[in-house]
Amino acid sequence: MTTTHPALLAGSTSRLRNSLRSVALAAINGSSKDIARICTVVQAGTLPDHEVVGFLPVIYANLDPMLIPSPDILDAIFTSSTLPSLENATKMLSCLATLSAILPLDAIPNLWPRVWSWMECVHLYYDCFPARTPPEIISTHLGHSQILLRFQEHPETALAMFATNGVRRILAKGWATMVDHSFRPEDPLSSTVIGLPLLALADMSTQLHFQEVVDACGGSYKSLAATLTKNISQVVMNSKSSYAPGSITPPLCFLRDIFRISPDFVDYLLSRDIIPSLVSILDIDGHPPPSEGVPDRPMSVEFGLETLIEYMDVPPGYPWVVKALQAGLLRHVITSGVNITAISEAGNYPQLLLTVLPKNLVAYTVIAEMKRAFLELETPARGEEFSRSALFEHWITLRSLVDERAEILDTWEASGRASSLACYNMKCHQVDRRDCFRRCSVCRTAAYCSRKCQRVDWIDGHRDECNVLRRAHLTFAEIGLHYYERNFIRALVHSDYQRLRVQIAVTTLQFIVQYPDTLFFVGFDYTGIAGVECSVMPMSQLGPAVDIPHWGRLARAAGRLTLHAVRFGHGTSWSNSLFPLHASTSRFHDGLLRLASGTRGLQNSQVETLVRNLIEITDKNNVEIH
Repeated sequence: MTTTHPALLAGSTSRLRNSLRSVALAAINGSSKDIARICTVVQAGTLPDHEVVGFLPVIYANLDPMLIPSPDILDAIFTSSTLPSLENATKMLSCLATLSAILPLDAIPNLWPRVWSWMECVHLYYDCFPARTPPEIISTHLGHSQILLRFQEHPETALAMFATNGVRRILAKGWATMVDHSFRPEDPLSSTVIGLPLLALADMSTQLHFQEVVDACGGSYKSLAATLTKNISQVVMNSKSSYAPGSITPPLCFLRDIFRISPDFVDYLLSRDIIPSLVSILDIDGHPPPSEGVPDRPMSVEFGLETLIEYMDVPPGYPWVVKALQAGLLRHVITSGVNITAISEAGNYPQLLLTVLPKNLVAYTVIAEMKRAFLELETPARGEEFSRSALFEHWITLRSLVDERAEILDTWEASGRASSLACYNMKCHQVDRRDCFRRCSVCRTAAYCSRKCQRVDWIDGHRDECNVLRRAHLTFAEIGLHYYERNFIRALVHSDYQRLRVQIAVTTLQFIVQYPDTLFFVGFDYTGIAGVECSVMPMSQLGPAVDIPHWGRLARAAGRLTLHAVRFGHGTSWSNSLFPLHASTSRFHDGLLRLASGTRGLQNSQVETLVRNLIEITDKNNVEIH
């Protein structure tokens, strides 16, 4: 049997002065008049803490689960009159919320079963109570949230609480109600108070826990997302007039929690433009009013940026990066960066500038948006303050990469985004505009200049590759890369191939010499800040996750096809996509094989000269396309 904590026993009223002790003893016995007097005294806040604790036995006695009326009695009284025990319990919960901060932690296990029984009853029949004013409704929700937050501080009680169905529903309902009715722009603490229930909700660990929250906030992802977005906008609005430390922490904790629990809701939030809201958070605490004496970059900025990066990294990644850029992400980097004088203080900003943004710089929408943002921010980026920032060097590095890709983008757009195809029939040398070809209706990948070529290639091997190509096509479609994005990547790879052609050819020749008769591919890695990195590797290194439907074509091509694998960021993961290089003749490939037999022992400069001569000779009647 659990021993009742001494502070909850009637003897604890001895802490009270005589005039209040008699009132407390009468209230323990259920006197509604004396309970009302105690509520007035407690909420007035005029008594010292050690004396207020003397009212705990009153709260404990009037929250006895034995006093909860049966459903039949509740149904009857809601249409006629009020029930004293219900009114008394409601007042006692209000008192408990007021003194929750000074409540002895070791008394919480005794209080929990009683408090929860009555709190559940109040919420279950809340809509049946006599009409209450908005302030009364908000006060009830806030009070219950304060109690649960305090009870959460006791480890054993916290385990019992969050194993109990309905606790999260009450917290979520309180949060949603306060978001809708309690926000006051003139009060810097209002957004902090509103977020209190979310601090406890951050303890979610399963989809069922999350579903309780959804049900309490209207029953749909739409209503929950609307409440969350509204809460964030309230915090941002408050920050414009005053500084409320920690006001953004509850929404951020909630966003990080659901990231683990409900990927579906995260996807929904992204589709409902949560990214601009996350970007707006970054400016909240970055520049607090000097009178507050708050550090220039409090932890909430780091937490906000970390959360934003996590959401930007949800596959396919690049659409969320575009939304962040449009919302002013780079402007924030400059305004925040002027206060960063050492890289040790930079937090997640280097990751943003050197990893997150560069790995998405194969998407033409990202490049176009970054190009626009850099032009817009050219003046502040060259300012004296930012030039002294520890981020300035990273900014310049990123700017150089953007300029390089933007030049390719401009050329591609100037050409009308034109692209060509080569006939999939390896016995045909036709290269023309994409609209001159017919695609296979099954795989949607193989393209032919005529039905005759399609029949020839079907017999030669496409019938064995068609389903593999179809699966590859569907897999590629699943990562959400738009048709135009893929076409631009093709143009990007082709441009870099032409620029690095000699280097790639020399490396290919060295590979052939070292690994004769080994199938290989050329890798273009676009995931780093230094720009594209090219390498020649054996086909086995493409990995088991990548289908290689082009192996048969390689055999049929007789030297007119080279596999180019492009690696680029796809959210938190990477995507390897194949962009085969099709040549109209095999003269260059055949020339490399001849050179391989006679270049052993030659210096690199000599090999490079031989390769340049080969390119010059074979380029005259050769067309290469990706």
